[in-house]
Amino acid sequence: MSHIKKITIIILLVSFVLITSVVILNFNTINQYDNKIISVSEGKVLKNQHVLLSKAEKVVHNPKMFTYSHKFQIDKSLEKKINLPGGDAYSYYVNYKESNIIKGEFVVDTRLDGGEINLIFLQGNKTALVRTPSDSNWYSSVSINYKDKATTIIPLELMWDSEGDEDLTVIPISPNKHYDGSYLAISRFVVLNPNVPYDEHSILSDLEIEESLLNDKKINVYPFPKFYDEKKQEIEIQNENGQFFINSLPHKLILGAISFNTKVDILIIDQNGKIEETLRDINIVKGNITDINLSDSLLTKINDSNNKYYALITNNRNRKILYDMNGINELNQPFPTSFNLIIEFYKTK
Repeated sequence: MSHIKKITIIILLVSFVLITSVVILNFNTINQYDNKIISVSEGKVLKNQHVLLSKAEKVVHNPKMFTYSHKFQIDKSLEKKINLPGGDAYSYYVNYKESNIIKGEFVVDTRLDGGEINLIFLQGNKTALVRTPSDSNWYSSVSINYKDKATTIIPLELMWDSEGDEDLTVIPISPNKHYDGSYLAISRFVVLNPNVPYDEHSILSDLEIEESLLNDKKINVYPFPKFYDEKKQEIEIQNENGQFFINSLPHKLILGAISFNTKVDILIIDQNGKIEETLRDINIVKGNITDINLSDSLLTKINDSNNKYYALITNNRNRKILYDMNGINELNQPFPTSFNLIIEFYKTK
């Protein structure tokens, strides 16, 4: 396996622990709010212990370069794996008990100072409400405080439609992170409905990677997004004392050219998990950039708001992620083609 292929697979692989229980919710009596700030007292802190970072020490030559890691953990009793070349594996999960509450833990491990991270959860293209086990209210997002030089573990519950979409997306938003379209730490997991049969040998039958394009410097592995003005000039992002801004509003979102055809959904979402707009099944044609026009009313609303907004770009929804991974084994596919990309709508100064 090539070094590039190995790195690509490692980036996309996730191993999570999902704890489920069968709970029947009365959806008509739910109390819902925008955001909750969760203190470390609602979880546990392992001071001077590095549950996640210690794993990196076993696989990299210079582990000290890694100072921060986080993940949402999902119960291993639900876990199944697709074994991949090179000893890697892709984990997915089966909601055997058809639970409509999914329990898990969000783990933050840092060798540096403590801080705060905001979490948004999605089931398919809808916000998945979240809470801590001790809370009777539900929230469209949560902000987690974590301790310095420690591993902080916060238990969470997600509201889940057991008959709905089967992909769970976790969007971690750090206040100091620059979301310019290249950020690859958005996580998406498959949580299967056990009543729908799954063929472990299914593949993306219409996927054709044009390998002749892979050596073209204009072709990326994934269609990294950028904002452009009416003249197709890239919007320049200014940095002033750590605050990012733009001089003029964008006119369109352009996705970079890739080596395969696919369809993407684009969700416009704010920092509290409210979905402002959803664009579905946008065709990406291999070897070509993709233009997505944005309405002036949407851009003005975003720019005038006190909230931060993001565009989430994602493909291979639900089981197609598994079919994509199966293709690596069945067809010697050179790399996974599933992606989750995010770019922030920066405000004008």
